[in-house]
Amino acid sequence: MQPRDFLESREFIQIIHQSLTQTLSLLFKNNIPFKIVTDISRVDFNPKLPASFMQNLQSLTVFVLENYTFTSAKIVDNCLNFEAGFGSENYASLVSVPIGAILQISIEDTPIFLNLSIDTAKPKRTKEDKSKESLEALLGNPENKKLIKK
Repeated sequence: MQPRDFLESREFIQIIHQSLTQTLSLLFKNNIPFKIVTDISRVDFNPKLPASFMQNLQSLTVFVLENYTFTSAKIVDNCLNFEAGFGSENYASLVSVPIGAILQISIEDTPIFLNLSIDTAKPKRTKEDKSKESLEALLGNPENKKLIKK
């Protein structure tokens, strides 16, 4: 087996996900703020961030979970979810990071966990999620708002 094959194997990915989840749970239990490095292409924002914010995010983005962001954080359906504010306007969004998209966890500037697995799977979205996104896209265009009767 080649190293890449091992890093992409379902068994190795499951072990890493379990270790990531346990590490995050321990940080929450001990009330320890932390930073995560994520693969931004796999992160969801609700509501979606304006294009001006998204274009400024790097492919590997650091999120600092402390204060309100830390207290709002929880693990749900193999995702780390938390509320965060972006930019000088403090644009609020619920951030959903698949566990496998967390590449590193740090306390202050010390890395405590490195994710070496190669996991490109996105969590499955429900029909309700897809319908909500479709409606948001429809309503996001001012021209479409004229078509909807109140």
